[in-house]
Amino acid sequence: MPNILAFCAVFSWPIVATIAFRRLPLAAGISAALLGGFLLLPTRTAVDLPMLPSFDKNVSAILAALLLVLLSRDTPARQNGIDALPGWIPGSIWVRLCLASAVGGSMVTAVLNSDPLIYGSQVLPGLSLYDGCAAILSLSILFLPFIIGRKYLASSLAHRHFLLVLIVAAVLYAIPTLYEIRMSPQLNRDIYGFFPASFLQHLRGDGFRPIVFLNHGLVLSLTLSLATLAALASARHIPERRSLLVLLAAFLFVTLILSKSLGALAITLLFAPVILLFPTRGQLLVAAGIAVVILAYPALRAQGVLPVDRIVELAEQIDVERAGSLQFRLEQEEALLAKAESRPVFGWGGWGRARLYDSSGKDISVSDGTWVILFGQGGWVLYLSVLSLLCFPVLQLSIQARRLEPDGVTAALAVLLAANLVDLLPNSSLIALTWTIAGALTGRLEWERAATREGESAESAAPQALFSPRIPNHDMAISGHRMRYRPVLPELSPSKRGPGFSPPGRDASSGD
Repeated sequence: MPNILAFCAVFSWPIVATIAFRRLPLAAGISAALLGGFLLLPTRTAVDLPMLPSFDKNVSAILAALLLVLLSRDTPARQNGIDALPGWIPGSIWVRLCLASAVGGSMVTAVLNSDPLIYGSQVLPGLSLYDGCAAILSLSILFLPFIIGRKYLASSLAHRHFLLVLIVAAVLYAIPTLYEIRMSPQLNRDIYGFFPASFLQHLRGDGFRPIVFLNHGLVLSLTLSLATLAALASARHIPERRSLLVLLAAFLFVTLILSKSLGALAITLLFAPVILLFPTRGQLLVAAGIAVVILAYPALRAQGVLPVDRIVELAEQIDVERAGSLQFRLEQEEALLAKAESRPVFGWGGWGRARLYDSSGKDISVSDGTWVILFGQGGWVLYLSVLSLLCFPVLQLSIQARRLEPDGVTAALAVLLAANLVDLLPNSSLIALTWTIAGALTGRLEWERAATREGESAESAAPQALFSPRIPNHDMAISGHRMRYRPVLPELSPSKRGPGFSPPGRDASSGD
């Protein structure tokens, strides 16, 4: 059970983050508030509030970011390096459609699943309109980092701030990570009074897989992987700090190796050459190709198009035990996919209705991948609505690369998102970091379109050197809004789970 300190940490984070990050440029402050809440606050610690979402680490981190935004209005100096897009509602019709279909589809899912399911002694209740409303509330919290990222992390300089904050946060987080690699994953239990996952899943040979304050060691490994890629990208595009960034990338990569996560290590090795060697358009093409596969993944799996057997064979050559784990996951996914295909449009809804049970009513399924969780609960409507929000900006940037000419940092951010999308297939890694990156890229598209309409390139207002202390201010008038772009030297956070929808989370019985 979480102790008092766990609840105090969740409730105090907005105040702590506001005090700690208020002096940073707003883009860096927002990034630090969201990432800090994600990394430091205890998971599975929440307080149910009447008619409101549970106050947990996700809500606390979002509130911290919003407080920073609110306070920045009274301190114009804090606007350094940030150009907020006008309005909170995305300007893209496609993004609006995805948000609306996710919300509306969740209510339809509840209406179409009013029938109870009986498996032996296990009775799963039918869904009601209340369950649909709970699902909508859960999705609203899930999407908030996307909305914040789209509005406040849209510019090229904001992308650089985000990458820099991710690198610094991961380097600092590597210290307790290395401690747990040596001493065993115990910090969350010692500080917050509980262990958030199965301890057996964090035993690896004669060592340990660290977890620190996250909900699973796989999420920590993914974070280290993305931070390593971010450091490599920054080293390529920020030459004045290249030596330091290369050292930080090497340090993070070694920490990742020691964390004993084969999947995250493979993702890093796969995407590092793309980050370091490919031109901007080449990076976007790779990211777009992955996005297309992700959107069609349930259909590709159902048709047996993907070479999953070959992937297992390759894994056996590296680690027989990990290959066995992967084979088990694939078999579970095929069984869950077979059930999901009986209600393919709107899915089975929450309350575990999409899972598998034996004749006695025992749950015999293990749902690891985000894709199979989304597809089982909400069918194609929820799957395409949620995944399109993640894949849409990558595809659009690739299609419009010649006209918009995004810089290398934005392209690298797209590659990071593609790397996270790959990890969504075997793992439940749809986290606030994922949504923030997707929102930042979505905002970038709106930023470029607005600049194009005004006959002025957004890139001309953004210098390529992040660390230049003396850069002239530039203003852009977009649709009647003054968007200040003032780059300067920078001074270097489970939503409420209604029964109608359960945001993807780690299955306690799963492992890498």
